[in-house]
Amino acid sequence: MTNHSANRNPILYVPEEALSCDMHVHSIGSFDIIPLKFTKLFGVRESYSSPEDIYRIAKQRGREFVTITDHNSIEQSLRLTYLYPDEAFTGCEYAVKANDEGHVVDVLCYDIDMATHQELIKLRKNVYLGEFVDYLKQNHILFAGAHLAEPVKPRIKITSKFLMSWIDMFDLVETLNGDVMRGNEIVEMCVNFKNRHKKPGERKITGIGGSDAHTLHTIGRAYTVAPNARTKGEFLEALANGEVQPAGKGGSYEVTKGYILEGVEAYKKYEFGQMRKKIQEEREWWEKSKHLSAIPFSRWFAPQTIGFFRYANRNLKKVFGMAILPGLKPILSKLIAANLKTKTEKDAFELEKRCIDNLIKTEYADAYQDYEAVEKIRVKYRENTKPEHYYMPKVSSRVLRWLQKKLGWADIDYDKRDYDD
Repeated sequence: MTNHSANRNPILYVPEEALSCDMHVHSIGSFDIIPLKFTKLFGVRESYSSPEDIYRIAKQRGREFVTITDHNSIEQSLRLTYLYPDEAFTGCEYAVKANDEGHVVDVLCYDIDMATHQELIKLRKNVYLGEFVDYLKQNHILFAGAHLAEPVKPRIKITSKFLMSWIDMFDLVETLNGDVMRGNEIVEMCVNFKNRHKKPGERKITGIGGSDAHTLHTIGRAYTVAPNARTKGEFLEALANGEVQPAGKGGSYEVTKGYILEGVEAYKKYEFGQMRKKIQEEREWWEKSKHLSAIPFSRWFAPQTIGFFRYANRNLKKVFGMAILPGLKPILSKLIAANLKTKTEKDAFELEKRCIDNLIKTEYADAYQDYEAVEKIRVKYRENTKPEHYYMPKVSSRVLRWLQKKLGWADIDYDKRDYDD
């Protein structure tokens, strides 16, 4: 069993034999193209991790249970549970429209079958978040809100009002995401505020942890612990009852840079595999032809050449990508990580300030006109928050700064992404 004695902000006493699971992991089933300008150009997918590799890495890192939560897809999660029925359960991350402002909220659902998944896919296209959550509650489906302080569409900023209303909808909220920095602290602060003001008898909101791993690099970085569970069934029951807590670490610039490096290698390996399949298809066809296979050197040279050109004809950009990206990955990893984390840190810092003001205004409504009293309260809140540039990555190279400014390769490009697919 895993030693969880170093848990972040422990809520409960956690025995060393407590069982854990990374509740937010992506696999090759998350097949959307990464919405950055250069990744769209070369067709780089969000994840290339197989269920078998996810299981192996999760177990190596001390997670007793394993789940996969692909974007609006459950096939790889079902495969995982088929391979490891006693240690895995299904999961899916549904992108649901939250309002008419354009916000989209990701909802993690667990322990569902294909029939339920198909119903949820239909539902998420036709209703807003409130109705979607009501359906989940009515049908006793286990679910949680994912990275609520970090927008699914980064160009549409989250307001404190929207964030608080979303948190109110969930009994389980991801308060520790392994790819999120300041956003974790914002959600945790808001959840704690909501719990302080719950009426007697009302269920409190429970935090969970998940790595949000799109590569094998960060699997198990953040996870959820059930102190009293001993089996998979008991673990799921503990989730449903809110008898769990998050553990592990949040995101950072270095973590983002690391999984971009691994992502480039995974992309190259996957596309080389696709190209080899085309070559193998040509080889098998060539060997069936007695006349062609009799030509000297043809059994090797011709299928190799024709298979390559057949692949390149349909995937010319990917051929360039396989040739270019590995050489550029040291620069690209820094550039992309810096762009992503700089933007999210700026937006999160502004959201955090608005949330603090909103919480103070709500909690101390009677004293809000007393400037000195409110300022003292605000100082206490901010003592528990990080300075403005705490999470901001530093891009020291002049070349990187120039690329960042001029090329915009790593800029987020979500505008054309269709969330109804």
